[in-house]
Amino acid sequence: MKEPHIPALALLVLACVLFLPQTGAARDLNLGVVNWIGYGPIYVAAANGYYRRYGPDVHLVTFSDNSLMPGAVQGGELDASTLTFDQVIMGDSRGLTLKVVMPVDYSVGGDAIVGSNSLRSLHDLKGRNVAFQPGTTSEFLLGYALGTVGLSERDIRPVTSTPEGVPAMLASHAVDVGVTYEPNVSTVLNLDGGRRFHALLTSREARGMITDVFVVTQATIAHNPKLVEGLMRGTLDGVAFMRSNPQQAAAIIAKVLEISPAEVARQLPLIENPDLPHLGDVFQKSESLPSFYASGRIIGDMLVKSGQLQHLAPSIRLSTAALSRHCRPGIDGRRALRPDRHRHAAGLPRPAWLRGADGRRCEPAARDHRTGPAVAGGRPGAGSARDPYPRGPSARSHRPD
Repeated sequence: MKEPHIPALALLVLACVLFLPQTGAARDLNLGVVNWIGYGPIYVAAANGYYRRYGPDVHLVTFSDNSLMPGAVQGGELDASTLTFDQVIMGDSRGLTLKVVMPVDYSVGGDAIVGSNSLRSLHDLKGRNVAFQPGTTSEFLLGYALGTVGLSERDIRPVTSTPEGVPAMLASHAVDVGVTYEPNVSTVLNLDGGRRFHALLTSREARGMITDVFVVTQATIAHNPKLVEGLMRGTLDGVAFMRSNPQQAAAIIAKVLEISPAEVARQLPLIENPDLPHLGDVFQKSESLPSFYASGRIIGDMLVKSGQLQHLAPSIRLSTAALSRHCRPGIDGRRALRPDRHRHAAGLPRPAWLRGADGRRCEPAARDHRTGPAVAGGRPGAGSARDPYPRGPSARSHRPD
């Protein structure tokens, strides 16, 4: 069997950070974000002071164009940033040395492929005009969907459109199918009283294909690991607060995004923020989503085929056989300590916070598609990375109230 190309991207597992020597003192942390409801745990953690509980005083730097964010992390203007996983792949191919330390959110319904009711299944996309924006999460979702039925972009007629332009193109019969995200999906499905269009596939059926992550540099991990640990622990506390206090969390998120709590609640089921037992799912060596081995292969191949990448970098082209020589899931050639097998090698006890309330170890769980109350959804507002036409200043920094 031919080994798939894996976008290694110098991924760094949670345990690797936690067991590094604590050589640096905690300090302020500049965290790059865009306005995106999937970052609810970040907003909650910042507002409630959870990050300061673990050391770093987090300053949110909000970008109107997150294409600038990978370079800002690499150049030291940011200590950490949220990015979509495809951005990490692109950055890796261009020589950036960003490390993924944890997933922040999955789209689980916020993105969809919508088409006329005459199309019964994904097989019917063959030969159809399909509107989407190339090189974005819409194209990656489309590529995944086509692959599930043995098709590719060569089998359709691509029509370039912004996600916001898809409803008008469908309404005017300019295309048969469109790929977009909320609230555009709801707009399409409600056209003509909901009788004309339906969803052929949503990101709920491709959990992990569209993933936001935290990235830092190797230098930050080496010199200030407590910053990274504090960022992760504070965010997980934010996830927990969203689950135990959904109304209060919705109010916090609504204030940051300048939308109503009711709108926050409407979008919540469309995004999943993984909790501690599920953080390791993306690092599992698997051909199934949400593993980065699966989503990265699809994204990397599509970027090459579309000409956005000339070729995958050597680190990205590592085979599963080569990867198996390293401790899972650290796949950049460096040994990533796994707390269940290597804590003795690190000479450190397992951190208490990595145990559940009942004292049992929190191991990565099997992939599941449940969406609990601690999920959020939607898409960033105007000028975000997912909006290709940024307006206003490129970034603004603030400390949450």
